[in-house]
Amino acid sequence: MKPETREKILDIFRKQSGYARIRDIQNRSIHNKYLRELQDDGTIIKIKNGLYSLSETSQYNSLKEAQLAIPEGIICLGTALSHYELTTGTLRRFILQSGESKE
Repeated sequence: MKPETREKILDIFRKQSGYARIRDIQNRSIHNKYLRELQDDGTIIKIKNGLYSLSETSQYNSLKEAQLAIPEGIICLGTALSHYELTTGTLRRFILQSGESKE
């Protein structure tokens, strides 16, 4: 991969808080095969199909990753309170509601 291609891809990640989707790369006319090279050399991590993170991105961004993976998801109250340290309890996991309510 040419150094300028690598920088273009990393710039996409940096502008999006360390995350990018395949479509973000393809929208800039860059082939997604380069993501595999960056993954192999440890520059990025595959979070799920189509979603990648810079390796240097903070490890406790799992709530951000969930939001990117499930954009229509709604963060439940207990999770939000815990995230913003507004509760005395500690959640071992966070809870999202996905999909639209039929009410």
